[in-house]
Amino acid sequence: VVVAGFSRSGSKDEFALARFLPNGTLDPSLDGDGKLTTAIGTLSDQARAVAIDGNDRIVVAGYTLTASNRDLALARYLGNGALDTSFSSDGKVALPVGTGDDEAAAIAIQPDGKIVVAGYAADGSQHDVLIARFLDNGNLDPGFGGGTGTVRVAFGTGQAFGNAVALLLGQLLDARAE
Repeated sequence: VVVAGFSRSGSKDEFALARFLPNGTLDPSLDGDGKLTTAIGTLSDQARAVAIDGNDRIVVAGYTLTASNRDLALARYLGNGALDTSFSSDGKVALPVGTGDDEAAAIAIQPDGKIVVAGYAADGSQHDVLIARFLDNGNLDPGFGGGTGTVRVAFGTGQAFGNAVALLLGQLLDARAE
C-alpha cells in the first residue's frame, strides 16, 4: 500500500509519501524507514493522488504554491524512494496552466507509460476541468490536446473541478481512435 498526501514542516507543506508492507507496517525499503517528504517548490506543496507505473515507480500529483497561485505538480520516485532523475531531470514537474490556480487531483498511468492527470485550471474566477497527459520523461505529450498536452473543459460559467480519472482501454478505445 502506498499513501500520498502532505506533511507540514515549519510553516510549509511538502509532498509526503509512505509505503506499507502487507501486514500494515512501514516498508523500510522506501527511503530507509518507509516514509519521505519532498519539496517541489520553495513554498507549500500538497500531493492529492498517487499511482504506480509498470516499472514500479511511484508517481504523485498535486500542486505547488508559487508567490501568486498554485501550479500543477508531479513527482516520480524509484522503488527505493529516490526521485527519478529520468523524469524531468530532477524527478519533479511544476506546470502553470491557467493564469490562476491549477491543481491535479487524480492520476492514472496508461499501459504505454504515459501519465494522465485530472484536476482544474483557473483564470480569475473561472475554474475548468483540466486533463493533462505527460510522457514517460515528464514532458507534456504533444500528441494530446491539439499539441499542448492539456485539455480544459468549461461547464457553463461557474466552477468545474476534475476529481477522478479512469482510462478507457481495449477494443472500445481502439475503435474510437480510428
